[in-house]
Amino acid sequence: MNNIEYFLAGFVLLLFFIFFTSLKLNKINPNKKKHLIGGCSGTRWGCCLNSKKACKDRKCSNCK
Repeated sequence: MNNIEYFLAGFVLLLFFIFFTSLKLNKINPNKKKHLIGGCSGTRWGCCLNSKKACKDRKCSNCK
């Protein structure tokens, strides 16, 4: 092997090292809070008038 082959082998190893190091550093933070949709905007047909009870159909027949 001549010097160019050693240089290329070292360069390839360096690229692998950089790649795997970047994968390790870019892990997802498990403590990050998720934004969950809740309340009346999270229901299919919204909530009953002046209430936080979810409507079960379009006409909110369960709210009467």
